[in-house]
Amino acid sequence: MSWKRALYLIHRWAGIGLCLLFAMWFATGIVMMYVPFPNLDPIERYAGLEPIDGNRVNVAVVSALAAASIDEVPQRVRMTTVLGRPALHFLPKHGGWVTVFVDTGERLQSIHDAQAAEAVTRFRAGYEPEYRERLALDQWTVSGGLRPFLPLHRVALGDSLGTEYYVSDRTGEIVRDTSRRERVWNWLGANLHWIYPLVLVRHRAVWHEVVVWLSLAGTLAAVTGIVAGLSRWRSRKPYKNGSRSPYRGWMRWHHWLGLVSGVFVLTWIFSGLMSMNPWQLFPPRTPSPDEISRYRGGNLIAPDVSRDLGNSLRDHDTLVYEVELQRFDGRPYYVFRTGPRQSVAYAADETTPGFEQFDRRLLLARAATLMPGSRVIQDDWLTAHDAYWYARENLGRLRTLPVLRVRFDDSESTWYHIDPASGQVLDRLTRANRTQRWLYNGLHSLDFGFLLRNRPAWDIVVIGLSLAGFSLSITAVVVAWRRLWRRSPARRSIHVDKHTDERVSKGELEGGTQA
Repeated sequence: MSWKRALYLIHRWAGIGLCLLFAMWFATGIVMMYVPFPNLDPIERYAGLEPIDGNRVNVAVVSALAAASIDEVPQRVRMTTVLGRPALHFLPKHGGWVTVFVDTGERLQSIHDAQAAEAVTRFRAGYEPEYRERLALDQWTVSGGLRPFLPLHRVALGDSLGTEYYVSDRTGEIVRDTSRRERVWNWLGANLHWIYPLVLVRHRAVWHEVVVWLSLAGTLAAVTGIVAGLSRWRSRKPYKNGSRSPYRGWMRWHHWLGLVSGVFVLTWIFSGLMSMNPWQLFPPRTPSPDEISRYRGGNLIAPDVSRDLGNSLRDHDTLVYEVELQRFDGRPYYVFRTGPRQSVAYAADETTPGFEQFDRRLLLARAATLMPGSRVIQDDWLTAHDAYWYARENLGRLRTLPVLRVRFDDSESTWYHIDPASGQVLDRLTRANRTQRWLYNGLHSLDFGFLLRNRPAWDIVVIGLSLAGFSLSITAVVVAWRRLWRRSPARRSIHVDKHTDERVSKGELEGGTQA
């Protein structure tokens, strides 16, 4: 068998097996541009939070930690209002959130049905919520970020939009919302696009392998299609039918569309594969525990957390909706969050005035501790988004500004982004991570600055290319259906004109196999 024949056969059967999947991927990708997977974004969350009443904060942080009965130093400590009461939330390295009410020092063990409905009432006043169920996981709560909050309570708001909220049994907080529109469109968008049915995705390792190998097969189908299509195209000497393509009907449309959009289809499928980080090609973007420990300069909670939090809240001149305890340069700090983008930091070991940002020189000094064996070669104070620190409307996250970027001279050319408002490290980008940004976000969602800054240019380009890929996939579906129908026993029992049958066979031998 010649290499060309082998190439045609690989493309034919890979195309037959994947053409419907390709068509689905392109169609659902367009839906996802405007209806992302359900997520309670920071703006929605802060709009529903109750302010913290400093007059009711009677228990110190260290005492609340003792009441939490956690055997290890917590990785995060937050305070919010839960069911009208101030509460501290502790997140250990292993396990989920543990909540202690700081008006009485009582640990929250669990919330019952009526409390879950009350939490929703407080979050969205003016409705009569209806409790639905307590669950460990459902279609809209499979995100890894929700695991520390599990189990959850699902509560219907009772509005015309069909809004449903999920309340954490561990913290009493609203952690996700969905609307009827989101649920319907996500079955036509993300759930299909990501191959995300609950029965599969609850087994994360299996789901990961399924998507990786389907993406690999799709990449192979696209590569072989491009090579086969180019080999059958005659730019100088046309075929006997006068065309530069040897095919007719749907097969000719498939050939032409493949030549026009084949490269995009290949990069789009390949970039989808890169989003899955196959075989751990790219390191985590989260700094390691050792890096964070060095940068903080000690454990998050220690006896030096001595400032009275209740007094500080009462003295603050604006409403505070969340407090996060941080450690920076060996000292503890309370970060008072007055909104999704607004915060003030206070030293937690002495009574001094608050401030909005840590000093840049101090941030740089602490940044040097992240990689003791390397040195900082460049630092940038970002006041505008760029190619590596940017936000897109449907990403469901905030990329606050300003942010400090620190670059090291290590073998991986590592960058860190640091939040000057809280003093904390936001992420870690190696050279491989930055490559993944282009292989995934660049090639898959076309996250290029000149397009994102000039919407709807981005929408037009992405939709146009997606429609081209969808059209190519539909022609493959028709060609695949006809081939399978010809090979079916029912079809073979039908009398076929001898001349027509010979012409079809000849077309196959000449390469008419691009399904």
